[in-house]
Amino acid sequence: MRFTADHTFEGISLADYKALYFEEQFNAELCEAVQLDRKLLRFDRTGDKVVRHVHVEPRGREIPAPVAKVVGQTRFTYVEELEMDLATGEGRWRTLPTLLPDKVSSSGTLRFVDDRGHARRLVVGDIEVRVFGIGGLVERFICADAEKSYDDAAAFTRRFIASRRGG
Repeated sequence: MRFTADHTFEGISLADYKALYFEEQFNAELCEAVQLDRKLLRFDRTGDKVVRHVHVEPRGREIPAPVAKVVGQTRFTYVEELEMDLATGEGRWRTLPTLLPDKVSSSGTLRFVDDRGHARRLVVGDIEVRVFGIGGLVERFICADAEKSYDDAAAFTRRFIASRRGG
């Protein structure tokens, strides 16, 4: 199942947004605002190439009860691995879930583009859950949660940018 998140951020250049996106203090505040516990596991930058691995645990977002009963967990945690080329503004990501890691896969692309002087972030992801009877339910849950998280993150980012501008 595919999900997309497409957000434009006015008041920040593409170059400044790229820097902000990987700023650790910003990410800590962002995750707090969108109710994610986050631990940076790896951050390597060589020239324009960035590799970042982050352990993520959503707070207050429980797995639907029928699914939790089958899988024996109520929370969905994962490690997000991102490889980004800042020169092109294109990256690839994947998540490694703690829940059914051999049956759940998610990966996609991240793009930063200039949109008439503003920064635009485009995320496309593909989620596949290979569990008979509940795979589709879990896919819908993960996709809906991801889209909501990106929308919430975009709202926080807009407020953050405005506060830096003094407005």
